[in-house]
Amino acid sequence: IISTIVIYQQIQHVKSRNLGYNKDNLLQIDAQGNIVKDFPAIKQDLINTGMVKNAALADHTTLDGGNNTTSIYWQGKDPNSNIVISQRLVSAEFMSTTGMHIIEGRNFQPTDEVRFGDNQMPKDSGEVMNVIVTESMEKLLGKGSAIGKTLQRQTDKGTFHMQVTGVIKDYVYGDMYGQSAPVVFYDIPQAASLLYVKLAPQSNPENALAKIAAVMKKDNPAYPFEYKFVDDQFNQMFLSEMLISKLSRVFAALAILI
Repeated sequence: IISTIVIYQQIQHVKSRNLGYNKDNLLQIDAQGNIVKDFPAIKQDLINTGMVKNAALADHTTLDGGNNTTSIYWQGKDPNSNIVISQRLVSAEFMSTTGMHIIEGRNFQPTDEVRFGDNQMPKDSGEVMNVIVTESMEKLLGKGSAIGKTLQRQTDKGTFHMQVTGVIKDYVYGDMYGQSAPVVFYDIPQAASLLYVKLAPQSNPENALAKIAAVMKKDNPAYPFEYKFVDDQFNQMFLSEMLISKLSRVFAALAILI
């Protein structure tokens, strides 16, 4: 009985913890066809339906890891350390669409967007990219605010230079039972593979999906409208735990009966 209660409480604690963003009424759509190229027009068409609050592009899901590197350096970093840092390539609307909270500095602005040349380096080779980091990343950069601090990333294409212009509250991804790992966000929407759409408050999901489907059919007709709700994806991550919880309740009932 005690084990059953502990398992149930643990699952409920993790499912109700503050993720650092708002997963409710948030759609994830594969950015196929012309979605990335025509994103400004598509976003405006979605907002014009009255059913959508905002939309954004990203290269990875909000719930998972991916695109990690150990090749980011900054002043004061131990040269022998091998710190894994996650990277996210997003459009400027990503924070407001997902509900992530900027606690220092500012959000991305239109002038922050980075466009790459044929050699996969910024078109201006001397360009310093403005980035946003999480609280965990800020702590790695040393004492005080991260705003204005500089980073470098070594690649086989050359060295990328970055400056921190914003800090967001840590958010949970990958391991739902763990703590947030350090993340660096770049304003590079052209590398996106996903479209996130935030439904407007009090909008009827069924009506909203119909309006969104109509927009996608008009603006990206070569591809079917397929979507996932982020909160459904979140719940799917706990299927095994829910099964264990149900089994534990059955065994607890049998123990009481015996």
